[in-house]
Amino acid sequence: MENNLRVAKVHFALSVFYVIFLIIFVLDRFLGHSMESLENKIVDVVAIVMTVTLIGGIHFLISRGAKNKKPWARIASIIVACILLVGIPIGTMIGIYLLKYNRWSKDYNATPLVEGAIE
Repeated sequence: MENNLRVAKVHFALSVFYVIFLIIFVLDRFLGHSMESLENKIVDVVAIVMTVTLIGGIHFLISRGAKNKKPWARIASIIVACILLVGIPIGTMIGIYLLKYNRWSKDYNATPLVEGAIE
């Protein structure tokens, strides 16, 4: 399997994980036996939905870019992998995996600014 596809699958799996986390969190907040007011629950849910949607969306965009061997996706994936290294132990394992396979060939369609610049 090509390295870019490995990276794309990891980022896609992480985006799916965030969607599952979001569903479980929302169900727990509204179906749980908490004594908090409905207003507090709604504020919590809105904050978490916005945060998790942003993080999951970033992973999804990186997975689409990595699948198509986009150079920006490689850089974004390296940045995300470095951030994940702090999340001991699972984030560290995912971060190391992403860093290991973040080397894919540059056979994307690049147009050189100067003729003969890309050999």
